Amino acid sequence: MTCTYHGSSVGLISGNHSAGSPPAGIDGAGRQKPELVAPGEFTSFSTPVVSACAALLYQFSNELPYSLNTNRRTGVAIKSALFAGASHGSAWSNGTPTSGTSRGIAPSPIDPIVGFGTVNVDRAHRVLSSDEVTGQATLAAAVTAAPVAAIGWDYEVVASTTYERHYTLNITSVSDLSVALTWNRAPTSTSLAAGGGATPVYNLDLKLRRVQSGQAVEMTGSAGTSWFADGNVVSASTAGNLEHLWVEDLVPGTYVISISRATLGAPSSASVISWIVDPGSAVVGDLNGDAVVDGADLGLLLSSWGGTGVADLTGDGTVDGADLGLLLSAWS
Repeated sequence: MTCTYHGSSVGLISGNHSAGSPPAGIDGAGRQKPELVAPGEFTSFSTPVVSACAALLYQFSNELPYSLNTNRRTGVAIKSALFAGASHGSAWSNGTPTSGTSRGIAPSPIDPIVGFGTVNVDRAHRVLSSDEVTGQATLAAAVTAAPVAAIGWDYEVVASTTYERHYTLNITSVSDLSVALTWNRAPTSTSLAAGGGATPVYNLDLKLRRVQSGQAVEMTGSAGTSWFADGNVVSASTAGNLEHLWVEDLVPGTYVISISRATLGAPSSASVISWIVDPGSAVVGDLNGDAVVDGADLGLLLSSWGGTGVADLTGDGTVDGADLGLLLSAWS
């Protein structure tokens, strides 16, 4: 049961539990377990905590007015909300490079020990109690579309052919962003008779782009240093049925979250994307990281004048008067 596709495996906040890929002989090698952690002396104590959180979410989803949307109480929606709402600890990492051409590209979606992090039913409830939205069918449409809310979700049945969805976000202050995407495996009667492993699991990729001059531009590598401090803007695991974006200190601007189908031919099934935007920890204008905006930061900005980099506070690609205005408005 702990290695199922549709379920969620639970570990301890301390990390003192079994973790890693499902063992040999179990379908779906390469997936990461557990997906969540919770308080408890043993996993048999922490698992009911997550179960109780899921039960609470299911209960409220069956009460008016939330019950009017039946997508809200599906297992995949509750799971996605729990994943997106999980709290990352200070040591949380999915191994994303912090420099070089691979900056922002996660080698795996979640932390190898604690998964998405510690279950947080309040944050999950904030996600699932928000209105469901509908993503744009093309990236071009998303660039000019009205932004979705800072907290939201979308239930979609992924077709067995080409599939993509895009969600426009407007970030108004330096913020952290958590996005979780999960989908169901859809075994056929043939695959079930063969032991459950015959049906391929389709592969979805998750990406965050910045909208600049009417175009959606990539944020990986050095291009993203002006727009986010840490985390991953690409989640493209080829194993399992989940993807995750965790972006720290995302600067104000317009962004697009994109889902794309990387493999074709597998049966269609349900998927849910959830996201939550939180105020970040960075101080706007604090270029040297000492939590104070002063002459040292002004000197760094002036030395970068006309160029780009961390002094590009507006994220428009050039250090100029607009960035100077933001720095001076935050002067300590």
